[in-house]
Amino acid sequence: MKRTILVLAVLAVPVIASADPATEYCRRRAAESFSFGQQVFDDCMVRVAKKMQKPKQKAAPLLISPNAAENIVVETLYGEPYGSTRGEIANSIKSQILIIKGNDPCQNSPAREPTWAFRVEAIDVNSRDTSGQPSKINGFLTLNAVSGKINCAGLPYLR
Repeated sequence: MKRTILVLAVLAVPVIASADPATEYCRRRAAESFSFGQQVFDDCMVRVAKKMQKPKQKAAPLLISPNAAENIVVETLYGEPYGSTRGEIANSIKSQILIIKGNDPCQNSPAREPTWAFRVEAIDVNSRDTSGQPSKINGFLTLNAVSGKINCAGLPYLR
């Protein structure tokens, strides 16, 4: 009777442990490639490095200056009842606020983008309230702080 002896050989292959999963991934890829192991490893590491780069942040938008915003509002409010000169119109502007995050006072909703808000008070001498006094105008005008376009005009008699 013939006996077959099976000999098992255990090879000790050193395993280099890496804390970096990307390096391990590329080592496995290189080991699977029979002829171009080092080149595959290098190419893999370059691709992984590109994927792991942080995306570039967008630059903050340039905001129009407070004076430029006021000039736009003055041009918008020109005429009765707000005033016929720059000084008269500037006197009817009671406050100017830059809103980066918060509520737009004209729309009573969150501002989606940077906004210049102006509170305007004026007296309309051509109309009367119930007591016979000239009507008071009190409202807000808001501008997009990047483009300078009017977001909301909560005031009457604008051109």
